[in-house]
Order: sequence, then C-alpha cells, then structure tokens
Amino acid sequence: MKYKVGTDIEEIARIGDLLKKGDVFFKRCFTENEISYIENKGKAEESAAGMFCAKEAFSKALGTGFSNFGFRDIEILHDDKGKPYIHPVGRLAYMSSSDFELSISHSGNYATATVISSVVYTGLSEREYIMSSGQMKTADKLTHERIVPSVKLMENAARALLSEFGTVKGKKAVILCGSGNNGGDGVCLASMLFEKGCLVSVIFSDNKSLSADSKYYFDRLKEGIDVLFYSSINESQIREVISEADFAADCIFGTGFSGNLPENAKKLLSYIKCFTVACDVPSGVRSDDGSISEGVHVADVTVTFGAAKPCHYLYPAKDFCGKIIVADIGIPNDIIEESGFEAEIITESTVKDFVPSRPENSNKGTFGTLCLSCGSENMPGAALLALKAALVSGVGLCTVESTENVKKLLQSQVPEAIYPSSSGRETAVLVGCGLTKNKEEVRRQLEKNLPTLLDADALNVLADDISLLCLNDSPKILTPHPLEMARLIRKTVSDVESNRFGIARNFAEKYQCVLLLKGHHTVIASPDGRLWVSKSGNSGLAKGGSGDVLSGFIAGLLASGFSAEGAAVCGVFCQGRASEFLTEKKGLRGYTPSDVASIIGRFIPECI
Repeated sequence: MKYKVGTDIEEIARIGDLLKKGDVFFKRCFTENEISYIENKGKAEESAAGMFCAKEAFSKALGTGFSNFGFRDIEILHDDKGKPYIHPVGRLAYMSSSDFELSISHSGNYATATVISSVVYTGLSEREYIMSSGQMKTADKLTHERIVPSVKLMENAARALLSEFGTVKGKKAVILCGSGNNGGDGVCLASMLFEKGCLVSVIFSDNKSLSADSKYYFDRLKEGIDVLFYSSINESQIREVISEADFAADCIFGTGFSGNLPENAKKLLSYIKCFTVACDVPSGVRSDDGSISEGVHVADVTVTFGAAKPCHYLYPAKDFCGKIIVADIGIPNDIIEESGFEAEIITESTVKDFVPSRPENSNKGTFGTLCLSCGSENMPGAALLALKAALVSGVGLCTVESTENVKKLLQSQVPEAIYPSSSGRETAVLVGCGLTKNKEEVRRQLEKNLPTLLDADALNVLADDISLLCLNDSPKILTPHPLEMARLIRKTVSDVESNRFGIARNFAEKYQCVLLLKGHHTVIASPDGRLWVSKSGNSGLAKGGSGDVLSGFIAGLLASGFSAEGAAVCGVFCQGRASEFLTEKKGLRGYTPSDVASIIGRFIPECI
C-alpha cells in the first residue's frame, strides 16, 4: 500500500491572535466538539494551533489541499489517553479514522503536525452527474479494479448511510437486507451501528446466497447483532422487531432492480413505521426510468453513491425518495466520465463553462441586439416581463416588434428599449411570449435566419406545422412546458412526464435544436444528445409570467454571444438561484415574476 505524508507548522501566537477575534475564527475552522475541547484546556492557544496544524497537514497528505472540502469536514479528536486522531465528517464522512495516523508536537512558539494517509483521494468533484444503473456498475468495477477494493467501497457506502442516523446509542435499528451488494452495505452498516451502542437487528428478505462482498461483512458480524431470515421465522416476530425500531435502513434492492417486488419484501417494508434511510434507491424503484413497483416504502432520506440516478429526478419515483444525499465513496470523477452518464446536473461550475468573457473595451454593439416579437392587445404583460429580463442578461440592445398599443405601454415602462419596425442589426430573436397564435409572424421571424428562441404561442404554431423549424438553420431554443411538449409530439402530458429525459433528447436530436422542457427539475437537451438537469428553483416559480421571464433572459444571453446550450443552461440556473434568494426574503408565496426579472442577471457567474 502506498502512503502519503503531510506536515505543517504554525506560530502559536498567530493562532492566539485569531482566537482573540472571537467566534468567526472558531466557527470557520473548528467543529463544536473541537471548540469544547479547546475551551476546556488550560492552554487554548497551543491546543488550537496544534489542531489547526493537523488539519493543514491532513489536506497536504491527501495531496489536494482543501479541494472541495473545508476545515469543518474533519475533526481533531482525542482518545481516552489524550492521543489526537482524525475524525472525517461532513463531505468526508465516508472516510475512516483508521485511514490516517496523526502526531502533534509543540516547541517554544511553534506547533507542528504530521499526518500519514492511506487514502487515495482525487478531490470531490464540483461536477454532479446522473448515471444509469449500467453506467454506475461500470464505474464501480473500474474503481475497485484500479483504485479501491470493492469491500472498501462497501464500507464507505455504509459509513455514508450511518451519517444520516444521528445519535444511535441505546436506540433500536432494523436493517432490511437483500442478497446483493445493497444487502452487503446494510450488513456493514449494522456492524457500525452496533459499535456505537445501537441495538441492531438484521433481517434478510430471502435465503439466497450472498454476493461475495456481502458475505465478507456477514462473516464479520459482531455477536449481539440479531440476524433473522424472513422465510425461516414467525412473521409476527418479524413484524414486532420492525415496528419497535427507532429507525430503519432499506437495503433490500438497489439500482439493478427490475420487475416487481416479491411478496416477502413488500411485507417487510409495510411493517416500517419509523425514520427510514434507503440505500441508493428505495427498494422497488426502477432506477433508470423512475417507475415503481407496488409496495415501495417512502424513505425519509435516500443516500446514493457516486452520482445521482435518473429515478431521483423522475416521477413517480422522486416522491418515494425523500431527501436525496449523493455521497462520495471514493469513485473518482474521471472514472465517472469514462463510464458515461445520462445527464449533468446544473451547478455553477457547469454554467461557468458556457459564460463568455465580457471585455472592458466594449460598447453596446459588442454585446448584440435582441429582437422581441412578443405581446398582443390582451397580453402585453408577457412582452413586458420578457423585455425586463432580457435587459439584465447583459445584452447590448433590445428592440420590440409588436402592436402599437403594446409598444406604447412598453415605452412608458422600459425606456432602455427601442421600438423600430425593423432595426436590421439583431443578433437573435425571441418570438412567442403573449403573441397569440400568429403563424405568419412566426414564419417571418424564422426567415430572418438568426438564433431564435420560440416560446408560448410560437410553440402552438409549431405544433400545427413543425416544418417551420426547417426555415431557420441557425441555433434554435424551444422552451415548452409539459402540455406544450405533448402538443408538439402529439402525445399526452402523462407520456411526457413518464419519459422526460428520453422525450427531450429525442426531440432535440430529431429537430437539431436545444429543447428546454420546463417543470420541477427542468431538462435541457442539445442536438448532440447531451442532457442537463436543474436542481435549483422552487414552487414559487409556479406563477403566470415566470416562463416569460425565463425566455426573455435566455434570449438576451443568446443575443449577447452565448451558445444556445449555454444560454439555456445559464438561464435556468439563474432563474432557480433568483427564486431561492427571493424565497429567503419574501417566502414561497410572496415574490412575483417581476421580482425575479429584476434580479435574475446578478446570478450569472462572471468569467472575466
């Protein structure tokens, strides 16, 4: 085994000066356990300096520095004899104290620490992915072949499950296990709970032979852990054990589940009345399409490993997962990418890849002109919201083509826009918001052969004549909600919602456009088959006008130089962030689409 060493030295007086500044330093660097230890020591400065050194040495031993984890993701604790040791927590909870050796020393005005690590750590990725069951199986295989033994991955998974139970000493836990590797995770979890003073019962749903890794941990179960098999024990006893538990772990079936839940598994799950953590997916959930079998138990928390799975973002499965935790168990990001993935979850890191630089030596012409063909006598507000959002996207100019009454209204509200019948200098077009179903206007705008965003009534026009998309070989973005999508492909809303990933991808590839399918966890598909999924935003956006704001903002980005994919990804991200910000200020019900339009631009990650 290859070991890595990290060392650090600090001036005690410097740490002492920081301590005098109060809670800021404490709370940034130390956990509550550490703060309590320091405050109860006679020489607080020396203790704090030594523990601070240990954390720095830890980061150096991993070889990454503080890469995507912080000071509070590790604790420096002390055993009964006062020897310090490393206790990984938070984002590093899957690691074990036994993976590290720590020595702290003091001499004069200096504290020093040395850490020896046996962990292979590549840094937690800023990227987040959604992987199918097959892709995840490949990633697991490659990881244990190249880097980490499979039993270690199982141990890391169990540790991630353990972190969701809180205080367990003196409480009763029941672990429901199958014969596969999910069951192995559960068996390993049982031992960890027992070591922490928990009363543990393990119940196997069948008598099938255990997988090799599961058997490894089964053979090491501690005496004192009750092991029961559903097929060989009185059902009333099983029901009693489960119903009396303070918390449960569902480890029967994982991402490889297909078909229907066996009756014995359904019965075991039906007896659960307590807080439940599901391992990877709730048993009976079909991972790749989000469908479910009868008898699935609703988890309070689902801990999944390496990457999210499609079912965590698709309905009806999403309703059974509870809070979703994606735990890093040691699968490197390069292996995830090598194994392939279904979609990328939109994060700030994702967006930054798409944001063009904004040069200082510039003028309004540098950042493009957006033409908005929006609004009608009965729906002028849609044009107003789209225009306001477009103007905070960073676009240089906005022009409006609409009825005279709409233009007069907009002129009184938005003096920054200009209102020629045709400027001839547009770099992108937005058509649809409040337009009414006007086929000739949609045709006219598409014939400009500019990057185009089509929304609302423009989509209804396309539903009647999809061939209009062929009038424009420039980049196009379509932004349907599920009903509009159903009209476009001549299917039902249920059809759309049951296969959001597949429908978005197929449409984008067929018509060579960017397809933004709105809804909870908006899906964006590119012409080359790539998918992005949003996890930001909330139900406060479920108000009339939110779609107009999104379309205006994305179209502004498109006009200012973003790619079609980049504009869609950035727009969804920023609207989600804006909604979360406003929810903190005004609550879910208290903010409006106008509020979103006024601040949405501030959430674009700047790349100078």
